[in-house]
Amino acid sequence: MERMSGGCCKGSHYHEAVVTRVDRRGDVANLYLDISLETVPGQFVMVWLPGLEEVPMAPSDDDPLRITVKAVGKTTRRLVGMEPGDRLYIRGPYGRGFTRRSGRPLLVGGGVGAAPLILLAKKLAEMGVEGVYVEGQPSGDVELFIREALDLGWEAILYTEDGSRGYKGLPTQYLEENLGGFTSIYACGPEPMNRAVLRLCGDRIPCEVSMERIVKCGVGVCGSCVVEGTGLLVCLDGPVFRADELLERGYPGG
Repeated sequence: MERMSGGCCKGSHYHEAVVTRVDRRGDVANLYLDISLETVPGQFVMVWLPGLEEVPMAPSDDDPLRITVKAVGKTTRRLVGMEPGDRLYIRGPYGRGFTRRSGRPLLVGGGVGAAPLILLAKKLAEMGVEGVYVEGQPSGDVELFIREALDLGWEAILYTEDGSRGYKGLPTQYLEENLGGFTSIYACGPEPMNRAVLRLCGDRIPCEVSMERIVKCGVGVCGSCVVEGTGLLVCLDGPVFRADELLERGYPGG
């Protein structure tokens, strides 16, 4: 077992990046940038547009850099609306990423939480690891990375809440039915999904989840990203956490 390491461009220095391609899926967009960034799957970068807020983003690819954005506020709506040639500013990467393990992994992503997992699948595939990638979306219109996972040689399964594509339901349903077939679980998604993954894994199988919180500084100064009841900061201690360290500190799985 080895913690993936990486991370050039750390600190407060901003890197200017130009959008080279935009792939929109409903209110979600993949922004392809003209820079590469050595990063660990699960780490995040701070994305800044002058005149707007800085927002944390987990890259969905790093060579070249790609960020996956859902329009939920003023800054993210502007990001989703960007066009080739537009510029933004990146600092990072920050935080702790996923741990690589031997065996057969299962990756479970919900919504834009699939972003760091497809990058993890890419890095694992480069090591010769094959596993299963499960993505959950509200509808088939916003399916993000199923084709990429298949191209990596992985089994890829889509769940949609409206049943418009793939299986109808939530991605955790696959985990409920197939937990015994894997040696490690990696997850990133909405809070209810993460809690369900923790409940299902417990202490039975190595499991890591990437947590989402409001991250303002990215370096542990402001304290806005604390995981309730644990004292852990998403920006410094995470955003990737082992299931055991969360549950032992009282985080409510399930």
